[in-house]
Amino acid sequence: MLVQPSPPLPPGIDLITLLDAVQDSVYVIDPHTSHIAWCNRTGAQSLGLSVAEVVGRSVLALRVDAPPASAWQAMAQQVRDAPPCIWVGCHRHRNGQALRVEVSIRLLETPARLWFVAVARNANDGMAERYQEVVENLGEGMGIVQNGVTVYVNLRAAELLERDPGAMLGVSLLDWVHPDDHAMVLERQRMRERGEPVPERYELRCITGTGRVRWMGTRTSALLWEGQPATMTFFADVTEQRGTLQALQASEK
Repeated sequence: MLVQPSPPLPPGIDLITLLDAVQDSVYVIDPHTSHIAWCNRTGAQSLGLSVAEVVGRSVLALRVDAPPASAWQAMAQQVRDAPPCIWVGCHRHRNGQALRVEVSIRLLETPARLWFVAVARNANDGMAERYQEVVENLGEGMGIVQNGVTVYVNLRAAELLERDPGAMLGVSLLDWVHPDDHAMVLERQRMRERGEPVPERYELRCITGTGRVRWMGTRTSALLWEGQPATMTFFADVTEQRGTLQALQASEK
C-alpha cells in the first residue's frame, strides 16, 4: 500500500516547536555511538536537566540499570533488525528518582544517514500505572516476545530466571531457553506465524543467570504490541512438582 506523505505544517509552526509541545520525550540517537544528537524540551525536563546537558550523552546513561557501552552495538543491531524496538524500564532523574518509562525506538532514514528516534512515554500515571502494578505483582513471570526478541518482562520473570530485567530486553528468547528445547520453541513460533493451532500450555527448560536448569510451566497467547503481532507468555517454576511426580511414578513401578 502506498503511504501518502503528511501535509505541510500550518504557517508559523515548525517541526521543533511541534515536538517541544508534545508530552512524550523524544530523542534522536546516533546508531554508531549511542550518543543523543537532539532531544525535545520534554525529554530534558523529564530528567531534571537542560537540553544542553542531555545532548551528547549516551542514551544508555539515562537508564537506572545503565548497561556497559560495549553492549550498545548488539542493542543497536536489534533495533535495525526489528523496529520498532520496545524497552520498558526506568530512567534516572537528576534527583535520583527512578522514572518508569516505555520507550519505542524506530529508524529515521535521511538522505545523509540513518538515525534512531526514541519516544519515551511516562508509565507512572493513570491506567498505565495501575496496569503496571498488577503485572509487576503477579505470582507468575510474564514476558512479551516480538519477532523472536523480548520486548517486555515483569520483575517476577527476572526473579525466576535470576537475571537483571534490563538485560533481558532486546535479546532473543532462546538466550535463556535450554539448547535441547530450542527446536521445540522455534517450531511452535513458526506454527503460530502460519496460523496453525499451537498448545497453549507446555513445559520447557530454562537456564538461569546462575547457570541452573529449571523447568517452567508456560501459558502462551497472541497479542498486538505497538500494533504488531507478538506473543505473551506467563510462566512458573515447576521443577519441584516434576521431581515429586517422577518420584511418585517411580515408586508405583
